[in-house]
Amino acid sequence: MMKLNNHPIFPYIQLIRLPNTFTAISNIGAAHFIATLGAVQWGALLLLCLASMCFYSAGMVLNDCFDYEEDAKDRPSRPLPAGKVPVKAAWALGIALLIVGLAFTALVGLRSFGIAVCLSLLIVGYDSLFKEGYRGATMMGLCRYFNWLLGLSVMPFTGGNLAIALIILLYVFALTTLSKEETNPTRRAPFWVCTICLAGVGLLALGLYWGEVLPNAWGLGLVAVGALILGKRLWDTYQDFSAPQIQKTIITLVLGIIPLDAAIVFLHGHFVAAICILALLIPSRWLAKSISVT
Repeated sequence: MMKLNNHPIFPYIQLIRLPNTFTAISNIGAAHFIATLGAVQWGALLLLCLASMCFYSAGMVLNDCFDYEEDAKDRPSRPLPAGKVPVKAAWALGIALLIVGLAFTALVGLRSFGIAVCLSLLIVGYDSLFKEGYRGATMMGLCRYFNWLLGLSVMPFTGGNLAIALIILLYVFALTTLSKEETNPTRRAPFWVCTICLAGVGLLALGLYWGEVLPNAWGLGLVAVGALILGKRLWDTYQDFSAPQIQKTIITLVLGIIPLDAAIVFLHGHFVAAICILALLIPSRWLAKSISVT
């Protein structure tokens, strides 16, 4: 990775937040296993994973394009304000990634393409207009919700599967709410909203278990382990409500999307698939050592 740091492509890798793209893949994989009941459609799965990576990367690139002036003041080390990536090149890259993502989904089918169009509009809407406060957190949650729907889109939607996807919406709403304080923490209200919403994630998973939508009781153990880890991280943040501590928590929450997806799949009854999804945490965490997650 040290050699890559000096490569001309490295700023572009930073720009797309490469470690985070594995969380987009885990969304697709988890949703696909649930939608197909484990009867994987490998061609469709590959295309949707590639599309999801494109959409996520496009969102990151366009976000930095729209935030160029703010980042120049508050985050001057990012690739665009640092001059490592030309702004025009970043705009072209972000738009191209959206188009390529849409093309991949069109190859899967009309349902997938329709969801992808909605996802693209949500991404652009968040990056350009609806980023601030709880409205922005809701938009980001909806982006992840529709990313999950993209994974489900190989089969007709069911009420149960749409309810499962609400777990990721609430989780991402929580982490996005807290992330608003990662640069200059002045308010504790977002911390409490994040904490309450994360508790709601656990309660929602428990409710879906009781409703036999996620019927595997063993999966609740994985949820409990995740709750303990996040509880410790949130307690540390409460004790030290500083930008560095909040940033550590955000990194934990962002990369935590992968084990959350694995837990959902395990709760649905797919042990091997859950292990495969959880394995995505290895490259994600390894890359996160050298490439910024936030």
